[in-house]
This record gives sequence, structure tokens and C-alpha cells, in this order.
Amino acid sequence: PYLLFTTGFILSFTAVLSIGFFLPLINRKIENSALISKYHRLAGAGKWIAPSLAIQAGMIPLISHLFCYVSLIAIFVNIPVLLIAGALIPIGILLFMLSAIGLPAFAPVAWIAGILAESLINLNEAASHINWNAIDTISPYASLILLIYGSAFFASSEFFWDKVQKKRRREIGIFFACLIFVSVSVFLRVDNLHRADITFVDVGQGDCIHIQT
Repeated sequence: PYLLFTTGFILSFTAVLSIGFFLPLINRKIENSALISKYHRLAGAGKWIAPSLAIQAGMIPLISHLFCYVSLIAIFVNIPVLLIAGALIPIGILLFMLSAIGLPAFAPVAWIAGILAESLINLNEAASHINWNAIDTISPYASLILLIYGSAFFASSEFFWDKVQKKRRREIGIFFACLIFVSVSVFLRVDNLHRADITFVDVGQGDCIHIQT
């Protein structure tokens, strides 16, 4: 059960949720863009960038909370990463089948998989050496993160836009009233740091330090 709280699990499912909620909205904006209607070739480029944009838009609050930074180049690096990973996963599945059958084709396919995996590592290393690759942040409260995701996912949902198009002001007003109430309650929360206590205990040949948070 503790796997539900591991960083990898949370990041993976947040990325999937971001694609599910944000990608349709981004694609609609790209298709309705006046620039796309004028230059049709940009539509293809937009569809390649859209998944990376959706993932990064959804991951920014969580990454800021977990790692105290926001990446500035991840959206660009993730475009080739998604392409390489999209090819690497089916190749890996093929390798499992080839290893079970014992065909001689395993070696060249494994060589291709190795090149793709190495290219992913090289992309990450190259991006990490760029000085302006990220901005340091202060980790937001978990309650504020939940507020951001709840608001963002609801505002990008078909239900919300259906209410906007039908001009259902009552439902929209209730949503924004709840949003304002929760926002204010987050910033008015009581910090319990004043309750922290450090006690030093003399135990003879050593010291005991008890920290109570």
C-alpha cells in the first residue's frame, strides 16, 4: 500500500491525469488557432508539442512541491524523450518474447534498445549541464497543491466548459466561491512551528537530544 505514496507512483499518475485533462483542451486550442488555420503545417508540429506541454503543465506544481524547482527546458527535452520512449517500450516487449523463444534476432534488437536507452541518458545529462535549466522554488503546502490540481482539472474538464457555453452562472459562481474560500483558508492556516521543542538530556557519558515537532 505504501507504493501509493512513492514519488515515482505519484509522478507517473499525475502525468497520465495531465494528459487526460489538458491534452484535449490544448489540441482544441491549437486547432482553433488563427495561426494554425493560416499555416497548416504548424498543426502537425503542434500535435507533437501538445503532449509534452500537457505533461509539463500538469507536473509543475508537483515537481515544485517535491523537489523545490521548476524546469525551464523540460518541455523541449521531453519531445525527443517521448519519441524515443515510444519506440523503446515496444522494442522492450519484443525482447521479452525473443528471449523466451531464443531466436538469433535478440542480439540486434537488444543493440537497438541499448542505443535508444543510452540516448535518453545522454539527453538528460546534456540538459542538466545547462545553467538556466531550472528555477529554484519554495515547496508549497500540500493543501495548496491539491487546490491547484482540483481547480485546474475542473477548469479543463468538458463539464466546466459545457456550463460556460450554456452560461450556467450559478454553477460557475459556486465553483469560484469554493475556490476563493479554499484559497483563503490555505493562506490563513495556523503554523505549528511555535510548538516545536528541543530538549537536551544529560545521561552521564553522553548526550540525548529529543526534537519534538
